This record gives sequence, C-alpha cells and structure tokens, in this order.
Amino acid sequence: MKITFGYTTAKRGADLTGTLQFMSLRILKAIDENQAQPSQGIADDIESFIYVLGYAVLMKITRQTKWDTSKRKYWQDTFDAAFGKIDHKDIVKARVSIAPLEWAQKAGTDFELEEIGMSRPFFNILLRLFILLQDVHRTQVRGNIGKNPYVDDTVRSEVSSQPEIMLGYREFREILEQGITKLELRE
Repeated sequence: MKITFGYTTAKRGADLTGTLQFMSLRILKAIDENQAQPSQGIADDIESFIYVLGYAVLMKITRQTKWDTSKRKYWQDTFDAAFGKIDHKDIVKARVSIAPLEWAQKAGTDFELEEIGMSRPFFNILLRLFILLQDVHRTQVRGNIGKNPYVDDTVRSEVSSQPEIMLGYREFREILEQGITKLELRE
C-alpha cells in the first residue's frame, strides 16, 4: 500500500506505521536521538489526539471544492507542512513549530471562519489547544537547556525557575468542556 503526502509517496510498512504522523514531540525526539522509545503516557496520548484533531480539520478544509487555485494551493501547502513529512526528523521540525495547529491562528485573520466552514467556538478550542501545546513544548525546551553543561549558571537558574507545564487530562478536558458548552449554546 502506498501513501501520498503532498508530492512524496512512501511505501507503508515497518518504517511508516501510520502513527508517526501523530506521535508526541517527546517520543519523536527520543526516536530522533536514537534513544529507547519511552513509554507512552497521558501527555503523549493527549498530544497525539490534538494532532489527529488538527489533521481531520485541516483535511476537511483542504478538501473543500469552492477554493480557487491560489487558496487550494495555500491549504494544500499548509496540510503538507503539518502532516506531509515522512522522515521522523522532518516531523520533529513540524512538531516544534506546532504545524498541525499553527495554521489556526491565521484562520481567524487571513480567512473568515465561515469561509473555511468553522464556527467561532470550535476555532477557539483549536486556538486554546495550540497555545497549550506551545506552553508544553517550551517547558520541554527549557528542560533541555537546563541539562546542557555549557549553559551559564545564571541562565540555568532562570530556566529552572520557570513553572513546568504538563499536558494533562484536567487542562485538556477544561478546554473541551468550555468549547462544547459554547457550541451547545449556539444550537
């Protein structure tokens, strides 16, 4: 079976299990650094779910038939940047920029929400998830800086004094429940 991502075609098998596109940044970095794959935890599951949600929404936007050529190309390029990578190193780069949801911040300004078929409450859910992932990824980067032996003690102290942000069910559920409540109020 072959899978096409943008202009790249890959044969599905041992190298591409289908889940690589949705793995958390922490697990992808472990693969990238040739470490043993860490056990998947709650935060990894939630992060994967967020990427699957971003994939589904972006796929729906990309498949709309009303787009002119330039908008179709824009959305296809956006989809390819977020999910069109096959090599885990390229996927890590897409995760660091949070490409699976990065486009959402432009959706409310560059494109009218109605134009892309998205309600404001759902848009706000995506945007809050994007911000949450940004905060979690910053925490991971700070952790890496704190372990670097070449980092000055002053910088290490500044980095370690920052609160650690974990991706957990409580924060995730809160975002979804608030968004769902607003969606239900629209009916």
